[in-house]
Amino acid sequence: LEPTFNCPDCNDTGYIGSKKCHCFRQKILSLLYDRSNIGKMLGNVSFDMLSEVYYKGNDLINFKDAKQKAMDFVYNFDTDYQNLLIYGTVGVGKSLLSSCIAKELLKRGKSVIYFSSASLFDELSKGTFDRGYGKDTLDNIYNCELLIIDDLGTEMTNSFVVSSFFSLLNERLLRRKPIVISTNLSLETLRDKYTDRTFSRITGGFTFCNMTGPDIRKSMGLLYGN
Repeated sequence: LEPTFNCPDCNDTGYIGSKKCHCFRQKILSLLYDRSNIGKMLGNVSFDMLSEVYYKGNDLINFKDAKQKAMDFVYNFDTDYQNLLIYGTVGVGKSLLSSCIAKELLKRGKSVIYFSSASLFDELSKGTFDRGYGKDTLDNIYNCELLIIDDLGTEMTNSFVVSSFFSLLNERLLRRKPIVISTNLSLETLRDKYTDRTFSRITGGFTFCNMTGPDIRKSMGLLYGN
């Protein structure tokens, strides 16, 4: 006649004392993963898919450098705090590289949240202006073990976006919570678009990965490569 609980630690209440139980936190993360479409995006991606055949000359040098920095980021994740800015021309594999990072760290049991820039700022807007929006979602965006922002610069930029981006960067840097950003913007445009103080946080707290070359998406037949 004893009741059966899915989580014996909190007896399915979601709390242990005044703290959220691990089962509650995982439910929140699962909902956020669904909204970020991370499962659909990652598919069968891996670092092995990143072929050198699409690059030549300086483009190949940049590709090798970016791939090595991404792999080092993954392999040293628990011991070496880093943030990555992957920037460069359209279609050279920046999003694919970000996806490889996400896939490898998820396999290691890390909490990874992957959002396009537009979707991320939409979530932040809801968290700021919608009273019915769960604060737990914002907490996870600020505190997950890795936040990946894809295609920074494609969102509709306004004063809210600029201030929210600075706050998010600043808070995660202070908490030493890693961020990976991919963008088609040049460094100069990045500075002009998001202000000097935001750009200062990026230059002071990120490792830069510059990717250049032809648009490889058609050749690879992938949805991500941008």
